[in-house]
Parts: sequence; structure tokens; C-alpha cells
Amino acid sequence: MTKGAFSGHDSKDRADALRLTRRELLALTLAAGLLRGLPQTASAAQTATEPLLDVVSNRAAAAVLGRAYLVAHPEEADLARLRTLLQERLRTDVSDEASILVRIERQLRNDYIRGDLVEVDGWLLSLTEARLYALAALARAG
Repeated sequence: MTKGAFSGHDSKDRADALRLTRRELLALTLAAGLLRGLPQTASAAQTATEPLLDVVSNRAAAAVLGRAYLVAHPEEADLARLRTLLQERLRTDVSDEASILVRIERQLRNDYIRGDLVEVDGWLLSLTEARLYALAALARAG
């Protein structure tokens, strides 16, 4: 028989040792709530991203270029931030699935006309395209 951590102590000592303070209980409750909310937040972010990614035919290849873009632009390595940047660039809500493809095609064309281009792993991409690929990389990783 092995001795436990409380061997030699009576049951009152054990109960006192296991008692939580109000502060400890609140901290544990808050931590549990935050941990429970994390998967839901990530899932919601990915779900909101899907309409934008529906236009990317080969997400695995896009993710490779997207990761390279994010190495050069680490400040954009956040799913929600990239989605917002793309939304602003496309001037549409990402939930408006009917117009997303039309708006993306138009924005890609405008990026090339205006010279809003970035070099990514030897490829010259429109900024919008590079951000879509970065979104694919983050969604794949998440």
C-alpha cells in the first residue's frame, strides 16, 4: 500500500486542502469558459470564410502560395483579419455568395491594371489573389 499525499492527516485536513477560494473558483470557471469557446470561435471563423474559398479550385496548391505570402506578410496571418481585408477590397459582405465570384474576378483585373501586385515564391500575383491563397493556408491549418 502506498502512502497518499495526505497520509498521517485526518479527513478535516484533506477537506481544507481541497477547498477553493472564491478567486480560484472564478479563475477556473473563466478558464473553462474560454477553453470551451475556442473551438466554436475557430469553427465560426472558418465557416464565414468558406464563401470566399469556394472560388479557389485547388486549395492545397493555393495554401502553398498562401503560406509563402504570409511569411512575407506575417501581420496578415489571422483568419478574421484576412477576411476583413478581402471584404473591404471586394466591397462586399462575404455572406453575399451570389456576387463574390463576380467581385473577385473584377478585383483581380483591377489589381493587375493598377499594379497592385505581389511577388510570391516567384509568381506575380494580384494582392487579392495572394490574400485569398493566404486565407486558404490559414483555413487549412485551422
